Amino acid sequence: MKKYKENSKRNFDKQAKIYDKSIYSMYPRKCYKYVIEEIQKKKFNKILDVGCGTGEILNTIATDKNRYYGIDLSEKMVNIAKGKNNSKNITYLVGDAEFLPFEDSTFDIIICVESFHHYPNPNAVIKEFYRVLNNGGTLIICDMYRKAPLRQFYNFLMKIVNTGDVKIYTKNEISKILENEKFIIENYYFSTKQTYMCISKKE
Repeated sequence: MKKYKENSKRNFDKQAKIYDKSIYSMYPRKCYKYVIEEIQKKKFNKILDVGCGTGEILNTIATDKNRYYGIDLSEKMVNIAKGKNNSKNITYLVGDAEFLPFEDSTFDIIICVESFHHYPNPNAVIKEFYRVLNNGGTLIICDMYRKAPLRQFYNFLMKIVNTGDVKIYTKNEISKILENEKFIIENYYFSTKQTYMCISKKE
């Protein structure tokens, strides 16, 4: 079986020092403002950024009123995030999205930005998101999107390269994964020409 997680960790460890100003973060950077806009529509005490990378979103939104947690598979990316942490209320951790080191019903919001297409076991990840969210909590997924037939071509390439990318999902595919784990989808739209925003709720 292809080692997607190992490939992701290796590639992001290599990119960590230059990531924020490199082509590697081009698409995530375009998404940040839209994700932040969605976060600002919600009231919360605790928020988790899964696949937090170098911590750009949490460092942008952090205040002294709430608690912010970021987790990423790449230790070097997490170290960069810790190095520019501007708030005592942010905690960065190294960890796996399939095995989140938090108790049930911990967070009011979970965000996952340009990370979901790296997960080889998406249902297991969504199950974990559901577990650690509070009842009524919000899940915000912002991830890459391509129209057919380009999407099929990208998905074929992902099977043969070793970057840690797994799959680009259609609206129907991501909706089915979320609904199978009892999430209720509140909104889906294209935040940019090449990314989608999917907002769902745990009841």
